[in-house]
Amino acid sequence: MPLLVRAATEADGARSGMIGRDAIRDIFHRALFPPHLAHKSETGDLGLNEAQWRATRILRRIRDGQPTFVVAGVAEDGSAAEQVVGVAEWQQPSQSPPSAAATVATNDAVPGSLDLEKAEEMFRVMTDEAKKVLGPDWHKDTWYLAHLAIDPNH
Repeated sequence: MPLLVRAATEADGARSGMIGRDAIRDIFHRALFPPHLAHKSETGDLGLNEAQWRATRILRRIRDGQPTFVVAGVAEDGSAAEQVVGVAEWQQPSQSPPSAAATVATNDAVPGSLDLEKAEEMFRVMTDEAKKVLGPDWHKDTWYLAHLAIDPNH
């Protein structure tokens, strides 16, 4: 199946959220959506909560004009609709450093089943590591890949 890369649209949000969930489910899912918070799940399904949360974040980035792309498979004979199999989100240079707490808590709807403390810690660690590698002003002149996920079935 040939692949193409194209700009993501709002119609790609739900599928991109599912891909993000499935691509790194074992690593982050248990920490961010732990069983002890299952009783706070709006849907009764922690995996669905995670996919919806990821979709919300991706849609915000698309609406904010952040470069977000999907990898889509297309049938060689054009007989079937494309199938989104991956998503990539790029962070543009910015005068303002990203804020882990603001990114998690205030910009997006946060499901009750999300361990907000763990999510903020994860984003804080990633930001701290970026500063160590790229310097204190890393966000001002550096493009970086904020998120890359491929459907594990592909």
